[in-house]
Amino acid sequence: MKLSICMIVKNEARRIANCVKRHLPLADEIIVVDTGSTDGTAELAQEAGAIVSHFTWCDDFAAARNAALDAATGDWAFALDADEWIDEQDFLKLRILCEGAPAVYSVMTHTFSNEAGTIDWHPLTEEYKKLPELQGYTGYLTSPKIRLFPLRPDVRFEGEIHELVEYSAARAGLPLHGCDIIVRHLQDEHAVNPESLYRKREQYLHLSRVKVKNNPDSAKPLHELGMVCMEMGLVEEGVTVLEKAHKLAPQNNTILLLYATMLLRAEKYAQVRDLLAPHSGQKPKIVKQLAHNEMALSGLGEALWNLGELDAAEEFLLRALKIRPQHFHALLFLGRLRMSQGNAPVALELFKAAVALSPECEIATTNAGICAAALGDLDTAKRFLEMSVHSDGTVWLPHFYLGQIARAQGRVDDARKHLNLALTLDPNNPRVMEQISLLPA
Repeated sequence: MKLSICMIVKNEARRIANCVKRHLPLADEIIVVDTGSTDGTAELAQEAGAIVSHFTWCDDFAAARNAALDAATGDWAFALDADEWIDEQDFLKLRILCEGAPAVYSVMTHTFSNEAGTIDWHPLTEEYKKLPELQGYTGYLTSPKIRLFPLRPDVRFEGEIHELVEYSAARAGLPLHGCDIIVRHLQDEHAVNPESLYRKREQYLHLSRVKVKNNPDSAKPLHELGMVCMEMGLVEEGVTVLEKAHKLAPQNNTILLLYATMLLRAEKYAQVRDLLAPHSGQKPKIVKQLAHNEMALSGLGEALWNLGELDAAEEFLLRALKIRPQHFHALLFLGRLRMSQGNAPVALELFKAAVALSPECEIATTNAGICAAALGDLDTAKRFLEMSVHSDGTVWLPHFYLGQIARAQGRVDDARKHLNLALTLDPNNPRVMEQISLLPA
């Protein structure tokens, strides 16, 4: 059976040649559809061995993907992007699948990221830590979607954004199988242009809103708009659209979990409790379908902690950590809970574990610093609080504690510097003004 790798690209000159050459031993042909590159991507792809065609962009990712399918001549198609790759050890596995009966295969994607607090984030495995291209990354996000499917007219992508073949494959009656093939996705977080990223997200936001307007009673476009709102920090809009999506598809666990996460961002903790543990009286009991989901358990624990229901919060945070011991949010909030119980030594170990997962998270480093200071370990406290200042210089609390530490160590000038910075960031803060008043003239 003949396999076609199908890609759509735009301005991927930095990656496209390596991607094509890397997968030539796997595929019988590599189809690259260029959607308007201005950096020579199409020429580089062709030189590397791809079959290249051009597509006039029309704000529709599915249409572009389907143009790649139309150009392909294989028996099977595999959807891939220029910043993704399949490990060579999986090539034979994929080819064996292509010799089987017609079916569609859900493939797990590992998107490398430092966003430890994100849904489905995992710390790097020991094998991943050995790869040079992953230096600077602390973990990866997981997401499954159909990538391998028979190349036939009734299996096509749908959706202007977040385009999928799931819906057409289901209508075609093709069985859905999982597989142990993994696609690695290398987001270039350190070189990404913030303006370019913002424009891309604005484009997704516009397309998502149009899709919802055209399909107001469908959960899928509402879910997609909710995901874009999450990425862009549009909390109020995200809560509204995900609430409607959940009402339309109450059994969809993915929507339920995203809705709960958005409510947490909106600090609507009672609503999170009611959503994830409804009708459970004095002792919260999580909804059955999410009883073994560490994100849901941790989210419920976080909400209960903020509501002051500490015993119940402890139960759910511990359950989340039993499933995934390196769960960032569960470590962070269990650390806060242990601090509130007066168990600073255990809290510090929990905060250290959270910092190890996400050293750029100001909340984790600040909590670790405050906890170390409470234990009298001022040097460790100073180290963590300086990490907070470097990762986010707009928060007053790390400067406040650095000022206190400097005063305790007799470094008056440093104390004055940090306390003045804290006051600049939070004018009229009485705690800061009191500490400044204690400094010698």
